[in-house]
Amino acid sequence: SLAEPWEPLYVNDSSIVSLSDIHIPYHDEVALSAAMAYIKKLKPKTVLLNGDICDFYTISRWDKDPRKRDFKMERKVCIEFLEWLRKEAGKNCRIIFKDGNHEERWTKYLWNRAPELSDEPELRLNNWLKLDNLGIEYVSEQRPVMCGDLAVFHGHELPKGLTNPVNMARGAFLRMVDCVLVGHGHRSSSHTEPDWQKREITTWSQGCLCDMNPEFARINKWNHGFALIKVMRDSTFNVENFRISPDGVIRSS
Repeated sequence: SLAEPWEPLYVNDSSIVSLSDIHIPYHDEVALSAAMAYIKKLKPKTVLLNGDICDFYTISRWDKDPRKRDFKMERKVCIEFLEWLRKEAGKNCRIIFKDGNHEERWTKYLWNRAPELSDEPELRLNNWLKLDNLGIEYVSEQRPVMCGDLAVFHGHELPKGLTNPVNMARGAFLRMVDCVLVGHGHRSSSHTEPDWQKREITTWSQGCLCDMNPEFARINKWNHGFALIKVMRDSTFNVENFRISPDGVIRSS
């Protein structure tokens, strides 16, 4: 069989800050600075970069403004952000970088444009972004990150439905029927339902840290935000889903 193991990454650290959808270099400086200030003050055990940290606009399959095609610049700014994060979070902080659909653009670009080189270790995203040099763990192949009993996905990995739900968290519930945290939708929300044994199942979607009015979606219902996950010794957990106001004030969602 050609089947290969597909396992989650298990993280049982007591405090985990999840950042999603920064879309560098199209990040929002105020929102990202607010989140980073929170990390520097809290000193969490782990920072989870939950997908779409890089935008990779230049190598996307969508229509692109030729004036903005500069992949070398995009990569340079992404690396500068990761270096800044390592400095602000501290050398003892565990940092995990999980692929989102935008990071997957790199792999698909190699598959389609340079298949002969696509399996070269030097061209793997963790090497291309110097993650190993910065002591950042890399999670690929759409693997979830298990924070205790909470499964964290970027969001694009979930089974596809016929429609997009009004409530992103409820959409995650309907697709997974389990406690999950997702990004991808750029909106903070939560949804709770009990199962037949009255066990509580709650799902969350977290906000983004990117530009709120990009060229492909000038009008939207996005919000800035991030999440804090606290994992207990028995693997139970608590989630605080924060919003960030336009002036950089962090608010409970």
